Amino acid sequence: MNIPEWLVVAPAAVFGLAIGSFLNLVAIRVPKGESVISPPSRCMLCGHRLGAFDLIPVFGYLLLGGRCRYCRGRISLAYPAGELITAAAFAVTAWRVGWTPELPAGLLLASVLIAAAQTDLRTMLIPDRIVAFALGAGLAARIVSHPLPWWEYALGSVLGPESC
Repeated sequence: MNIPEWLVVAPAAVFGLAIGSFLNLVAIRVPKGESVISPPSRCMLCGHRLGAFDLIPVFGYLLLGGRCRYCRGRISLAYPAGELITAAAFAVTAWRVGWTPELPAGLLLASVLIAAAQTDLRTMLIPDRIVAFALGAGLAARIVSHPLPWWEYALGSVLGPESC
C-alpha cells in the first residue's frame, strides 16, 4: 500500500511545530542546568506561568502580537523561528524518508541538531547533556530502525565498511 506523500509530510510538519516549541525550552534551560520538565513554561521577562493558548506554536506568538499576555514585554522572534525551522526540518525528513522505520531516527537526528544549534547560537556552547542524549538516543534509534542486525554495525565499525 502506497501512502500519499502529504499524509506523511503534513503530520510531520505539525509534529515539528510542537517539538520545536520543546526544543526552544531545551536550548534555554539545559545550559543553565535547569529541568526541561519542571517548572512549566513561563514568561522570560515577568516570570508569569504561560497559559495553554500562549503555548500554541507560532499561532500563540501571532495571536499575542509578539508580546507577553501578562507584562506586554516583547517575545523574541527566536521562538516562532525555532518552531518553524523544526516543522520544516520534520517535513523535509518525512518527505525524503517516507513512512518507514527510518523516519523516527531521522526526526530524532533533526531534533538533536536543532537543539544543539539553538543552544550554540544562544550561549556559544553545546552542553554535554545534549551530546550524551544524542549519542545514546541516536544509537538506540539507529539499531532499532535499520534493517541490518546490530552486530553488523559493530563489526563494520571495527573492521571497516568494506569487510561486511
